[in-house]
Amino acid sequence: MTDSGVHLGDLPHVGVIAAVRMRMALPPYEVRWPDDGRYAPGFPGPEARVEPVFL
Repeated sequence: MTDSGVHLGDLPHVGVIAAVRMRMALPPYEVRWPDDGRYAPGFPGPEARVEPVFL
């Protein structure tokens, strides 16, 4: 999940969706933010992008 920020000059904030808890794959997602290692609920807004990563 990439959050591009809402203010002019905000840097992109990239997180990894670690868990999808709802059956229909709806938010909130459990997101791990690699820059500080914390886990937090993620509610992607209109400025966010969710992209699949195939391993």
